[in-house]
Amino acid sequence: MMSSWSLGVLDVDADVPGTVRTGLHDLINGTQLDDLAVRPVAANDPNDPLRFSAGKKALILVTVASLAGMGAVLGPMVNTSYKQVVHDFNITLDAATGALSGWYQFAIGLGGLIFAPLSVMYGKRGIFVAAICLVAGTNLWLWKAGSVASLTAGRLVQGLALAPIELQSISVVADLFYVHQRGRTLACMTIIPFGMILVSQLGAGAVVEHNSWRLLFRAGTIAFFMLIPVAFFGFLETQYRRAVLLAKFGPWHRSSPTIETGTSTAPREHLKPDVNTTEKNEEATTARVFEDPPSKKTYIELLTLVSGVYSDDPAWLIFIRPLLILAYPAVIFNTFVHGLGVTWMHTFSFVKLAIFTRAPYNLTTTQVGMTVLPGAVLSFFGHIVSGFLSDALAKRLTRRNRGVFEPEFRLWLMLPQFLASTIGFFLFGWATGGQKPLWMALAGHALVAFSGPFGSLASFGYIVDTLEKVNQEAIVASFAVRAVFMLILADVVNGWIERSGSTRVFFILGSVNAIVSLSTIPFYIFGKRLRFALSRKATLNKLVGLK
Repeated sequence: MMSSWSLGVLDVDADVPGTVRTGLHDLINGTQLDDLAVRPVAANDPNDPLRFSAGKKALILVTVASLAGMGAVLGPMVNTSYKQVVHDFNITLDAATGALSGWYQFAIGLGGLIFAPLSVMYGKRGIFVAAICLVAGTNLWLWKAGSVASLTAGRLVQGLALAPIELQSISVVADLFYVHQRGRTLACMTIIPFGMILVSQLGAGAVVEHNSWRLLFRAGTIAFFMLIPVAFFGFLETQYRRAVLLAKFGPWHRSSPTIETGTSTAPREHLKPDVNTTEKNEEATTARVFEDPPSKKTYIELLTLVSGVYSDDPAWLIFIRPLLILAYPAVIFNTFVHGLGVTWMHTFSFVKLAIFTRAPYNLTTTQVGMTVLPGAVLSFFGHIVSGFLSDALAKRLTRRNRGVFEPEFRLWLMLPQFLASTIGFFLFGWATGGQKPLWMALAGHALVAFSGPFGSLASFGYIVDTLEKVNQEAIVASFAVRAVFMLILADVVNGWIERSGSTRVFFILGSVNAIVSLSTIPFYIFGKRLRFALSRKATLNKLVGLK
């Protein structure tokens, strides 16, 4: 039976996956949300990643964020190299962009479809360490590449290897943290890669201008071979069969009156389990006799590369899940908001060398690399603000909604994303097409950079909250579609600007971006009903692993 509204979200009188009922009585008595929405429930197993110590969680997060940042550097560091590659191999600018960036980005999306299912079956740690080794080898390959074919193939393999590294920077947050901790954690996980990308772009321009693009991959070879031990000793397994082990060992209850939540301590008497997850059966199973929990694994034991099989589902089903999961509204939303948002940012990188080395700007390659600074400052600010707002808004809106959290509350972050990105696109196109001062073009780019963290955090938060059990498959699906967007634009955007001018191109891209951003409104209003409708598709939910 359908009912009224929940702060603009059309309500449903039924249990809907993703909705968390935190307890109205406690909210009226002034209890903080941190004391209420402790979801998911940890198993009575000391090896449950939710129960890792703060130090162990920090080790994993810093390792993943740092290595994902080093991997992310390999994309934009070549943006100032296109003209050298054009000269060295006698090809067009679009061909150079495609060889260095387009196929590389496409391979990242393709690699997710390969390696994510393997990590579901056999765990994340072994694949992560193997990927770091492969990235090190591909840097050596690209350093010595002697033809366009070799360069393109090397970047293709490198993109495949980077896929599981990029993927873990998001999925480990869901493995290690409760719902109310994830917004700020996701934001923090992006700051380290962001800083590395900034430094790489500032330095890469000077390296290319005074030496060669090959020196970039030589440095990458040295760096990644040195990082193999970091990956081996720093990234511990976070894959966990929670549903199975909850049924085996039962939920975690401490003898003390408090429960650890990873960053805070919450009184046990205030905890209200989410009625829409496996926790809702906890009361019905209190009379069960659970097995004694296993002993806590030592650090040495945690260094095993492959620690077991994590799924009983057939391999063919696990491999097609990222495609099936594209039917879910959160995935559709993330695919376009995050996928196109990242594509737009790379598009600026694809075209800046061609635009800013010509009149009236006439910048050197080093100076083009420096043009990232305004956008970097605003993007850094955007990461901090969006991370704070994500959890703060969710808590405030949940209180106003009589203690009921809806994943759609995350989507309010799209308001600053829409305003900043739309203005930025049109300002950049108008400034570069009309030969306006450089600061105007850089201001437009900076506004789009500022908007990025808001869109990414809104879309990824929406996925993690609504599809917690299969968030990795959902992220892989959106990455795969994003890869197609980036391959297409990398291959055509410079030629498109040559034919139509930057004003027309960026006005069109800005209009598309505005339409996608405004799609947040129907997703916000009808999101819960869409989640309810899909929760009734028993066969589909079983196939994707939600049942």
